[in-house]
Amino acid sequence: MEANISSLDVSVTSNFCTGDDSGQNMSRNGSPTQQKQKPRQASVDSFLDISTRTQAPGLVHLYEDISIGTNEASFVLRGGPDRGPYNTIAIELLNDSVRVRAPDATELNSLKQIAVVLGILNLISGPYLVIANRRLLVGQIYGHDVFQAKDIELLGFRKTYRHLSEVQVECEKKYLKGLKTYLNQDGFYYSYSFDLTHRIQSMHVVGPEFYSRSMLERADERFVWNKFLLEPLTSIPELAGYHLPLIFGYIGMATVTVNKNRSLEMAVVSRRCTKNAGTRFNTRGINGRGYVANYIETELIVKMDNFYFSYTQTRGSVPVFWEQKPNLRYKPRINIKDGNHLAACSLHLHSEIRRNGKQSVVNLISHKGHEGLLYTCFTECMSALCDANIRYIPFDFNKECGRLDWTNLLHLMNQLEPDILSQGSFISEAHGDTVKLHIFQQGVFRTNCVDSLDRSNLVQAMIAQRALELQLQWTGVLQTHESLNALKEFQHFYKNMWADNGDTLANQYGGSHILLHFPQIKQAIYCLAGSKAMKSDFTRTGRRTVGGLFQDAAKALLRYYRNNFEDGSRQDAVNVLLGKYKVRAGEGVTFPSPLATSQTPRSSLGMLLAVLLMLSGLVANLFIPSSIELSINSWLNKNFWLTWIISLAALAGIINMRGEHFVDKPRLNLNEEK
Repeated sequence: MEANISSLDVSVTSNFCTGDDSGQNMSRNGSPTQQKQKPRQASVDSFLDISTRTQAPGLVHLYEDISIGTNEASFVLRGGPDRGPYNTIAIELLNDSVRVRAPDATELNSLKQIAVVLGILNLISGPYLVIANRRLLVGQIYGHDVFQAKDIELLGFRKTYRHLSEVQVECEKKYLKGLKTYLNQDGFYYSYSFDLTHRIQSMHVVGPEFYSRSMLERADERFVWNKFLLEPLTSIPELAGYHLPLIFGYIGMATVTVNKNRSLEMAVVSRRCTKNAGTRFNTRGINGRGYVANYIETELIVKMDNFYFSYTQTRGSVPVFWEQKPNLRYKPRINIKDGNHLAACSLHLHSEIRRNGKQSVVNLISHKGHEGLLYTCFTECMSALCDANIRYIPFDFNKECGRLDWTNLLHLMNQLEPDILSQGSFISEAHGDTVKLHIFQQGVFRTNCVDSLDRSNLVQAMIAQRALELQLQWTGVLQTHESLNALKEFQHFYKNMWADNGDTLANQYGGSHILLHFPQIKQAIYCLAGSKAMKSDFTRTGRRTVGGLFQDAAKALLRYYRNNFEDGSRQDAVNVLLGKYKVRAGEGVTFPSPLATSQTPRSSLGMLLAVLLMLSGLVANLFIPSSIELSINSWLNKNFWLTWIISLAALAGIINMRGEHFVDKPRLNLNEEK
């Protein structure tokens, strides 16, 4: 087994994880310990200028204003605002290869504005230019614009399908439908002048040679979602102005005022990893290279006056070999797969140590019942590791908080407090021509539940808030006895950012927003925050409403439907987008296309509707008689009830025995291990 640990990752860790641990920690009152080292200093040029500049001098700048023209078998791109020698260039298809040339004057007549070029993707009919037609300004980080890509489109170099067979045309349409659906969900972000793939601390401990490389060359490839799409462009120097990396995840921003009218510019940045990416029931656990499913690095970035704060956490699937295949059950059975769990878990966690320092592993899954086997396997691995750089904190969230006992969440935070203090967080301060690097974060919390969505998001929000409290106490903005819980404006924006973060990440992986039928998730946020911060009816009003209950049911049904009837196709789209499955010329003719095979019977959708119909009939017959004068004997007919019971029993039996045959499964055989 080999972990793909970049030289950058190792060098970053060696700069901030090898000193005296006590030298950079925070004390319990929020002040730095007495033994802390003298603040490190760097020039403003290396911190505020080079580290946030798109390119070093001499390199081609990224185009921010792009226009495109479409011609037969070619596209014309015009980039700006810089007017270099390749500002206007034609990309054409010649003998099944993409090449560039100077455009003809006639090709410049009908150009339209677009937002960004993601790259080129080959499908059955040939290459497609992948573009985003629009962009949404999310806000600024360190004064640099951050955009969300919207209305992503695939433009074929070949404008017709005349060269394809009927089977190929049908398969091509399936590829395009899946890709368009996946690419046009919320979550693709980019910046022309700020590196979104690295956390703030990492960009402060690298040398000048790091910034001598282009934005794409220095990006953390784990978080670049268009890396495969950009490969055809990177071999063409004339297209360097379009080599713009995109991340996938969530970015939210807010500005609030805290004590003494101090303004906090906050940003939550979540970066989703590409190495074991996919959908909820199709990517679980760990792969042989130490990458876990649903791995996300989340960073809270705050600017206050001349201070810059950062605090990073990670989440990801339980790092052992396990699966949970969809089979029409609401909670499919968890299966522990064969494999060396300890070796894989060790590979993953030690890779994380090299990147991010000490690991505080917070495991929120249940210790018994549906999740018990997974808990036992993971706990045995953690016990066997015996590493001083790893602390394991199991917390049975559903048991401890299942009866709305929120004091137990405070008990969890008390358990985590020593790690929050010992890890520290990143704090820097700019004055004139110098920047003081006061404190480095020397470890991270790695949080997981089964999906690493609902419960994990709540706990991460609580940890990040406590870290921010310590940062503000360190600067003197908060006194040691003061808490951010008492600041209503802050709570409103902060909790909404984290709720949006959780909703977006849940939709990308699980197929729906955070499920409010986990009432403890958002009720806990409401109770602990002391404000009506979230978007849900409960957190705004402090009570459950009929509308809120229907929203919960709708989200639960949406997640169930997508997990069973859409996620196979969504997984295929992910694998094509990331180059894990490469569509080759001749697919569907010289060799079979996987998409030409029979797939989920459409009767499965009818089956689901039949279930809903039967359940609605039961509900209707329970409530309608209370408002309509009917004889008790006429609606409690024994034959009626017997029919419903037999139908439900038969349906339950079919789901139990043959449910896996009715779900949408991935069909592409991967070219490499996920």
